[in-house]
Amino acid sequence: MTDISVIIPAFNRIDSLKHSLQSVRKAVKNLNYEIIVVDDGSDVPLSEQMKEFNELKIKHIRQKNQGPLFARLKGLENAEGKYIQFLDSDDIIAINKLEDQIKLMNSKNLDVSYTDYQNARRLKSGDIEITSNVVYEESVNSDDLFMKIQPVLNTFVFKKKYLDHCMNNLTVKASDKFSYAADDKWFLFNLSVNKARVEKLKGFYNVVVNAEGLNLSKNWEKLTMSSTLLIKEFVDNCSDDNINELLGELAFHLWRIIPKEFKSEIKESLLDCWLKTPAVNSKKLGGQYFNLISKILGPINTAYLFSYFKKVKYSKYRTMTDEEIYQYWNNLIK
Repeated sequence: MTDISVIIPAFNRIDSLKHSLQSVRKAVKNLNYEIIVVDDGSDVPLSEQMKEFNELKIKHIRQKNQGPLFARLKGLENAEGKYIQFLDSDDIIAINKLEDQIKLMNSKNLDVSYTDYQNARRLKSGDIEITSNVVYEESVNSDDLFMKIQPVLNTFVFKKKYLDHCMNNLTVKASDKFSYAADDKWFLFNLSVNKARVEKLKGFYNVVVNAEGLNLSKNWEKLTMSSTLLIKEFVDNCSDDNINELLGELAFHLWRIIPKEFKSEIKESLLDCWLKTPAVNSKKLGGQYFNLISKILGPINTAYLFSYFKKVKYSKYRTMTDEEIYQYWNNLIK
């Protein structure tokens, strides 16, 4: 049986994909593997631009452009490995990532393992410069892992049987509403309602590379709107009280951090989600001072008070016009 299927959705960025495949080539050297590259409608078929990787066991799948969510699902549908590793086309993995996680999962019969990772930027010279380290909390509770810790998808290795079970028992079905801006969260939310044996493998096993000068927050408004709709649909469809409590906590935190000048309908939708879910201990909604004041004013009024003193100006972070936001949100909810 194939040990692992490495699934890489990609769209046009052939240079980044080649860097990623170079790291995968080293990581699969001692494994029975397959690499599935899902070409999500690139202008020039990626398979025609990857001749230097002909010695690798690569399945090429080409589809019309549907976004990374549907590309991952197409890859999973065609995967034959016992384990699954999802990568983006700009991810680099350590030479021992796959072997170490598979060894851990085999020894403890785990459904899921995850690691820490590093952010980096690729300089014009072609070199990589590490910009930050991301260390995740250790958890053996799959609810907390998927709903609170929420590691980036490339840090995980999943048992395929577990993923297949989750995909056959979806709480919220795949939709292009989530495919571009909340695809990782869609996966994690749907996994959360299916209990899993999970464990963290300590260490930095992934590097997420972004082009020099790339503004990582340029799509934050789209991500906020897609995430809001995703939370709302899960609250409306999930029957697990523990997951709903965690969803409520997420909704409240997102409601708090959105600038008050942002589209009111979205903020109101998040607040409504929080009010629908089981009551959350106020200690989980903010820090020490927030908790103290909320005992007197309540969480909502306390959040308004904190927002007033922070005076966050939406104009400083705006990346979309009111008309663009209106159109994007209306397309999501129609």
